Amino acid sequence: MLQYLRDPILREYHDLSKYLGLDILFAKTEWLQAPSIEGEYRGRHIRVFSFYVSRTVGHGNKRRIKTDPYTSVFVHCDNFYRYQLSIAPGKPGRKILRKIKNLFFESDEEADERLLMDNYTLSYNDSYFADSLLNNGFRDMLLTHKKSLKSMLRLESNTIVYTERVMIDRTEKRKRIEEMTDLSINLAELIEQFTKGHRTEV
Repeated sequence: MLQYLRDPILREYHDLSKYLGLDILFAKTEWLQAPSIEGEYRGRHIRVFSFYVSRTVGHGNKRRIKTDPYTSVFVHCDNFYRYQLSIAPGKPGRKILRKIKNLFFESDEEADERLLMDNYTLSYNDSYFADSLLNNGFRDMLLTHKKSLKSMLRLESNTIVYTERVMIDRTEKRKRIEEMTDLSINLAELIEQFTKGHRTEV
């Protein structure tokens, strides 16, 4: 066991490893200061790992090095058509404008759409692809996790990536990373279902 890892990090990573049913991989060098977990979960290759990024802040005599912790979730996805997709938490300013613009939404479907726009910013390179995902369950997933998704979730080539500026050292943080891991896998399944159907049509 590496002594430079703080006990709360080890405790939460052990609980995360139990949740995922995977072993913890411990760092072998001093500069890697957090464990990682990698392997098959829900029939899909995943990796959850934490790391630190240092940067210089301030000017002149007030310059200093600031180090922030990050945790990433990588989930494999068969993205045959190289679709691009990113989901980021919405900005408060945009929420106000959207609420004013959509005051007259009445149906439940329109209300869900407004709530989705209020909480998320979506970017994609194929509107048919994005609409199909949203209409086949992804909208409901996003609305369910609107308090848990704190950073950008994106599709990069054959990997779904979620990276948050956080260290897994508390139970609520670990549970949020667990949620994001499951959400990433659910998204991967939807993407592959869409791709399979699209290839069948072609």
